[in-house]
Amino acid sequence: AVDLLRRVYEQNFNCICPVNWSSFTLDTMVQIVEAFPSQGGLADFLAYAARDFRLFSKGMPDLCLWRSR
Repeated sequence: AVDLLRRVYEQNFNCICPVNWSSFTLDTMVQIVEAFPSQGGLADFLAYAARDFRLFSKGMPDLCLWRSR
């Protein structure tokens, strides 16, 4: 998952698209991805949030906590 994140970030950083890539550094996004115990956990979280984006877009990601090691 980290390799995919790095590749997509590098290919799309500063592109004109609805994603604001400058909100987080690549290192921060890598820490978030690595905080999930498995790729399935990350996919489940994103699928759950995508079901009701309007609900989950308020307060996120500033209310998302993770422990970096």
